[in-house]
Amino acid sequence: MDNSTNHPVGNGPANGGWSFDEGGSVLHVSGVRELTAANSAGFRESVQAELRLRHQSIELDLSEIRFMDSHGLGVLIGLQNKLARRQGALKVLNPAPQVQKIFELTRVGRIFEIVPKGTERGN
Repeated sequence: MDNSTNHPVGNGPANGGWSFDEGGSVLHVSGVRELTAANSAGFRESVQAELRLRHQSIELDLSEIRFMDSHGLGVLIGLQNKLARRQGALKVLNPAPQVQKIFELTRVGRIFEIVPKGTERGN
C-alpha cells in the first residue's frame, strides 16, 4: 500500500513539488526544489498537515533543492522546535552543495541533524 501523497510547490512546474511518505514513526519529505519566502509558509503548513502524533521525526531529503533563503531556513528551525516538544527531531538528508554551504555558515547543524550526500542514511 502506497502511503505517499503529493503536494505542489507554488504555481507551475518551474517551482517543482514535494511529496510525503510515512515510515512508522518517521515522516519522509522529498521533492523540495525551492524553499523561499514565496513558498515556505505553504511548505510549513503542508508538512504540519501531514505530521501525525505517531511521527517522532521528519526526514527531509534536500537532494533536489536548488535554492533556499532565510525564510526556508526559518521553517526548518520551526519544524525542529515543534518536533523537539514531542521528543523528536528533524533530519536533513542529502542537501545540495549550495544549501549545505548555508547550513555550514549558519551552523544549524547544532539545531538539527544534517546527513550530507555520500553519507549512509541512518534511522
